Amino acid sequence: MTARQRQLRLNILAFLLLFSVSLYRQLSLRYLPDDIFRTCILYACYVLLIGAWIVSINARITQKSMRLFLTLEAVVMLIGLSIRFLQDTFWYDNIPLMRVSGMYIESTLLVGLTFGIFASLGIGQWDNYRPPRKWLLLLLPVIAMTFLSVTDESRHFMFYIIPDEPQPNLNFHPNVGLFLMVGLAIALMIVRIFLIYRRNRIILHSRFLRWFIPFLEPFLIVVFSFTFFLVSLGLLPEEAQIEVIELFARIYYIEVLTWEIYIYIGLVPISTKYPEIFRHATVGMQIIGNDGSTLLSEAATEVSPEQLDALTRREHIIVQPGKALHMHSFPGGALLWNKDISLLQKTIDELNQSAETLAQEGALLDEELKTKSEEASLLAKNQIYDELTKDVKDQLWLMKEITKKRDTGKSSVQLLRSLCLLGTYIKRRCNLLLIQKETGAICDDDLLLSFQGMVSAMNMIGIRSELDWHSDKRFSPGFSVCFFDALELLLEYERFSVGEMLISAERGRARFAVTGSTMNSPEAFVQLICAKGYPASCRDIPGGYEIILTEGK
Repeated sequence: MTARQRQLRLNILAFLLLFSVSLYRQLSLRYLPDDIFRTCILYACYVLLIGAWIVSINARITQKSMRLFLTLEAVVMLIGLSIRFLQDTFWYDNIPLMRVSGMYIESTLLVGLTFGIFASLGIGQWDNYRPPRKWLLLLLPVIAMTFLSVTDESRHFMFYIIPDEPQPNLNFHPNVGLFLMVGLAIALMIVRIFLIYRRNRIILHSRFLRWFIPFLEPFLIVVFSFTFFLVSLGLLPEEAQIEVIELFARIYYIEVLTWEIYIYIGLVPISTKYPEIFRHATVGMQIIGNDGSTLLSEAATEVSPEQLDALTRREHIIVQPGKALHMHSFPGGALLWNKDISLLQKTIDELNQSAETLAQEGALLDEELKTKSEEASLLAKNQIYDELTKDVKDQLWLMKEITKKRDTGKSSVQLLRSLCLLGTYIKRRCNLLLIQKETGAICDDDLLLSFQGMVSAMNMIGIRSELDWHSDKRFSPGFSVCFFDALELLLEYERFSVGEMLISAERGRARFAVTGSTMNSPEAFVQLICAKGYPASCRDIPGGYEIILTEGK
């Protein structure tokens, strides 16, 4: 996972956390109005997220002034949320203090936007950069509006009071000052958007970005306050208003989200030391735009249009003996750097000479390894043969005994039936073992093919057999072998002379339905199968019995 993807996931988690605590707040206010934990949980969540953002900003952004002002903006957010926390926990009975502190919270928006402008000025600048003094004049209207806001109790410039209203101190009626504050906030927002837009002309190669960036923050405000706007316009009842994120947290979250989007799409660089890096680099480097113009260069070789065209098709080209030119493309341009490969070429020549010597020695080693490999292969084959012989030794012994009986004049037909089934079983059983040795498992197709071979042999010698195989069944290797072995043992137990047999397989279970049986006691066979390590049972059916094997222990 890249750092960009990781940061995107963290931002999504932050939104989900904010949404969750906002939902909890709404439900708590409606159904648990006396919830003593509501305010503390919300405040702890806000402090955690803003603190995490401060740490993230200081880790990702290397430009000192930009990092400083974004940190200050986050601190202002913490102050505003702290005042909100004190209002909900300790000051709710003090009406004058509630009104004054509420004015402080509104002022934090102006201060935060001002710090955001100062941070925007630091994009692409050196660490020792400071905003020009003329930009400090922005503080004058901000300070003035803040002063008018927090001292509004005497002049009612921001909000006026209607004395005849019940609890007039709790009813905020917007006055001229509030509209001036909103207008100043919008102006500060536009200035910041303009600065970021102007300083990223090269990166804004996408037509969509060029049109969308100026409207990004207003778009986020509309999205997160959509129901609020509809209620304010009378298009929805007040009960229909849904707070995706709680009001004061929403204002700050939109600000943080805007910066995160700027960083994600590359408008805010994470590293700004490119010129310094270029000067201290041991190779010549340059950055060019999509139009071929040089944007930044340090000890770099002049590149012709033909060479640029060749670099677009290959990773590097040789511009002169011992000199190579490399290119890495990125949105808006490309990075070119020179590389001295003379030492590398000398090393390659020496390696080629060494390779010839090693090739001769390798030929001798190949012959030696070939001999040892043949010996190892022969040993492995013998080991596999021993294992195969061990697994089917009982059937091999039985075939030998049947052959002896044939010499004594026993029924030839019955003996041949037995030999046919035993031979088919041994062949298929060995094949399953080899597959398990090679792959570590026995797939359904291989097991099905083995049973089909046995069914075919059974039908050929007069045992009417049928295979009912469900495609969704899945067996472990051990149960697959047990299932196949059970068929051969059952045939042995019946002396290879049953009338009909139905073999069925489904998920976790196998069945043998036998009719025309000569077996006196199926229970004894069941005990024999249980000794293999898997549960088995039997039941009577019309004309015979049914053996059931279960995979579960």
